[in-house]
Amino acid sequence: MKNHSRIKYFVSIMLLASLVASSILVKNLVRVSSSGSIDKVHGILYVDDFIKYPGNPILEGGDFWCPKGIRDPSLLLDPSGYLVKEDGKYVMYFNGRNTTGGSVTKAGRATSDDGINWTKYEGNPVYSDPTNYVMVGSVIKRGENDYVMYYTNDFENSFAMATSTDGINWTRYDTEKPNDAILTINNFVSCSAMCLPYVTKIDNMWYMVFEGATPGYSYNIFM
Repeated sequence: MKNHSRIKYFVSIMLLASLVASSILVKNLVRVSSSGSIDKVHGILYVDDFIKYPGNPILEGGDFWCPKGIRDPSLLLDPSGYLVKEDGKYVMYFNGRNTTGGSVTKAGRATSDDGINWTKYEGNPVYSDPTNYVMVGSVIKRGENDYVMYYTNDFENSFAMATSTDGINWTRYDTEKPNDAILTINNFVSCSAMCLPYVTKIDNMWYMVFEGATPGYSYNIFM
């Protein structure tokens, strides 16, 4: 597949992932009907209908560190965007909030045998940022004992990275910049807020798509 086709495919899938993650999956699990299909050449997802899972929600907040709920599920992936299982289980990271509006937001972790029944990690939250704001976009397993998390910090003013050897204990990547940012709203003339960085590697190049807001909070997709 040519690079531009793979990029279009990545953007198409990440847009769907963003929609599902932010508004459906944690609150309402859905499955694609058997008549849906993906055109990998043109990067188009065709879905005839979605069927709501009758056992929703599949994961709930309300724990001591996230009494106002959880959102933005992100499944553990490899650099190419394929699902990674650990000990035969799917791994999900999610964002938990302590108040309405999320003045303190941290990251949690859960595992599942089937993608429906999830067990939260007993030691949650697994990561908190010194800015008190973490909105996980992507968590990628780059190799054995090599994990990286891309997330929003500093109240949607920048993106940062954290690394881990086990997917549980995380350390913020030191960029020697304010809040250890890898990207800030100052890099984009028309962006006044940014969140949920989705990242993948195509050939030897890393690509990121994310949600950005222009002044007045008109939301757009940036890359």
